[in-house]
Amino acid sequence: MSKNREHKSSLHQNKNCAYNISNCNDIFSFFTLDNYTDFFIEKEKTNHVLFILNGKVKLSTTNSEDKVLEKETMFLISNTDSTIKGTVLERTVIVILNIGNSITFYKDYSSKEIKSYCLENIIKFEALEIRQPILCFLEGIIIYFKYNVHDKQMYQLKKYEFLYLIQAYYEKKETIRFFSPIINNMGEFRKTVFSRYTKTCNVEQLASMCNMTTKTFTRRFKEQFNTTPYQWLMEQKNRFIKTSLAQGVPIQEIADEFGFASTTSLIRYCKKNLY
Repeated sequence: MSKNREHKSSLHQNKNCAYNISNCNDIFSFFTLDNYTDFFIEKEKTNHVLFILNGKVKLSTTNSEDKVLEKETMFLISNTDSTIKGTVLERTVIVILNIGNSITFYKDYSSKEIKSYCLENIIKFEALEIRQPILCFLEGIIIYFKYNVHDKQMYQLKKYEFLYLIQAYYEKKETIRFFSPIINNMGEFRKTVFSRYTKTCNVEQLASMCNMTTKTFTRRFKEQFNTTPYQWLMEQKNRFIKTSLAQGVPIQEIADEFGFASTTSLIRYCKKNLY
């Protein structure tokens, strides 16, 4: 893990004298910013959670009004947001978590709950109070920074711990609203996969249909489906073949549908993979 930046003197400063506190590569980052410090967070490819532990900051984007956030609040920086600009009104301690593009407990929500609580038009700076268990968790993260602990695997586990804590100590409605940008994007990705996978022969074609490189598609697929796209496509193919056989569909028709050279090839495949 690259060295985390703790004081503003070590932050990257642009020509307009604003400090870049974007978190591109680290899982967690920690900053202490003095009064009247200007900073910005660039639009990135993944989502981040910004925790304001102390102080007060004013935040703005080009698409929303300024909002003042005080200590012990957190909000999600969506990967669809434009660059966020901020000014420190009172000396502030900030932790940023690179949360990624998926959340592991998405599957625990019913479609009815998502429809009821999820924000379709994302409200900028939908802040949540940082409750005591999360505060204790963040204090531990800061201690790791102060003792120069840079174990990426450990910080990855701490990210999962945060997701567990927010499930345990916040209402489902609060959690869904807070993570609306991620949930909406996950839903769109999954809908795209389900609507197009039957028209493809391999992972490369499916990635192309989703307008992604194979590498990016594979990473996002594994985040959301907990398996590789190749394995998943094979499972879907096998399921459809078994269903078709059970329904009495002619074997030649099944062979043609799934691109087998002959019925003999299909029978050989079934013996190896289905029975």
